[in-house]
Amino acid sequence: MDMVRRLVPRIITDKDAIQLDTPFAATGDGSPLRGDRDLAGELPLRGELFSTEQLQRHARTVAGFHRLAGQRESGKLLTRLADNERVLLDTYELLAAAASRARRITPAAEWLLDNFYLVEEQIHSTRRLLPRSYLDQLPMLAADCPRTYRIAMELVAHTDGRVEASGLDAFIAAYQSVCPLTLGELWSMPLMLRLALIENLRRVAQRLAVSRHHRDIAADWSDRLLQAAEKRPADLVLVLADMTRAAPPLSGAFLADFTRTLQGHSPAFSLAATWLEHCLSGQGLTIEQMVLAEGQGQAARQKMVPAAVPPMVAKGIEAEIKAYRAERRGTYSGE
Repeated sequence: MDMVRRLVPRIITDKDAIQLDTPFAATGDGSPLRGDRDLAGELPLRGELFSTEQLQRHARTVAGFHRLAGQRESGKLLTRLADNERVLLDTYELLAAAASRARRITPAAEWLLDNFYLVEEQIHSTRRLLPRSYLDQLPMLAADCPRTYRIAMELVAHTDGRVEASGLDAFIAAYQSVCPLTLGELWSMPLMLRLALIENLRRVAQRLAVSRHHRDIAADWSDRLLQAAEKRPADLVLVLADMTRAAPPLSGAFLADFTRTLQGHSPAFSLAATWLEHCLSGQGLTIEQMVLAEGQGQAARQKMVPAAVPPMVAKGIEAEIKAYRAERRGTYSGE
């Protein structure tokens, strides 16, 4: 027991912990938007799930805060799209490498592996249909993004990424009751929604990548402990000492895979579990709490990832946008 206490590290970090509440942040347009709406943020776009009536009220509130900027410059949006593509590709390759090693893959990660070709298709078609010259004509907010992109972010956040036509129409109509949109903005809405969904997928993918990295570390250390337990039981303490010096991230992902692998292997598990409990006790946490939080995070990511590629992809994004524009041509005014 004394040796275990000596192995307890001073600092425990959990960068993959679930953030159930997100602080509000000031934006350039003066609106009280949450921190996850930051254009280059890392938190997934996730707010309270709204009914149609709540979406309408929120749309009027958002419209009242939006202030247009005099200068129009949209280069950052396309730069962010390119960066999103890079992050998603890096995550895909990390997950594919883990799958090739027969390591356990979470449902959200498995979905991304199976459907990555759809994500790539969506990114490429969106880039083709939203040239810089078109974006530069859209009214911009002081936060240096098109107004319709900010609207799309709000819709994605308050519908869990499942934006239906009725919800979209209700939000736009309510927004326009306070501040009319131009015809060009209305035409851009389907693609802005796509950009927001891609952005959200990137943010979820970053969490998947961190989680995957932590699971890989857990697998490496649990394998070393099991090998020591089977071949040289006396070396278990030495391996645990090595792990302590390496200071692995004691996140929910790490703990879930580490304890799952060692469960049932009495000598290795009991020694490691005692050490882990002492590490976490300083933070007022337990292994069970961390593993439960990780399970909740997995469930949330499993819901959010498929929402980034809605059913319209199967029918072809160009056809869907054409139909949307034709249906609304002349319905809204503002230019």
